[in-house]
Amino acid sequence: MSKINGFQRGWAAIKGRDIGERAERSFLLSFGFILAAAAIFFLSVMGCGVSLPDCESSVDDDAHLRMFETFNPVLDVTIETDLLSEDQAWVAADKWNDRTGTSIAIAMEPREGALSVTVIDGGCEMEAVAQAEQPSESECVVLLNPCRFPGEFLKSVTFAHELGHCLTFGHNANPKSLMCGAPFDCSWDQCVPTITDNMVKAVQKALLN
Repeated sequence: MSKINGFQRGWAAIKGRDIGERAERSFLLSFGFILAAAAIFFLSVMGCGVSLPDCESSVDDDAHLRMFETFNPVLDVTIETDLLSEDQAWVAADKWNDRTGTSIAIAMEPREGALSVTVIDGGCEMEAVAQAEQPSESECVVLLNPCRFPGEFLKSVTFAHELGHCLTFGHNANPKSLMCGAPFDCSWDQCVPTITDNMVKAVQKALLN
């Protein structure tokens, strides 16, 4: 009888240990899934490898060339801030070049006849995340707020928006449009805003004039 009780106790201990190990494995697996989900969420917010899809092209916006007086499709960008890398600037420039036929380049010295776009640190006192100013017909200045400038994923999109201002585009109310902006409600959390068909037509029309 004692042998049987001893065997039962031993078996119960082994079984209990096995159940404990399975519970531990289950806990670790669940914890791993939670960590993975948190990592994906973090990366999507910070823009480190996980990106949103582009918004579908649309034509229902009022985008037209109206912010500045002079339209120049040839822009040379010089960068004087660590907030924006050359690669991010090229991504932004190519968005316009590929869609509209503009000639935006990252250059240390502007070409003759090009509009010089200088990217600088605008300071934390800026109300906006970024803004573009045109002190002269040959110069456009993009100021970035170092305290509010977005994560890596949105940097090139934000700069592409500012390049749109340098191309004389103002804001519009279409949340799918790259030039959507204040005072309109523009949420960029579902898809990446794009250069819409109307914007392409506006640039092409200006190129013919």
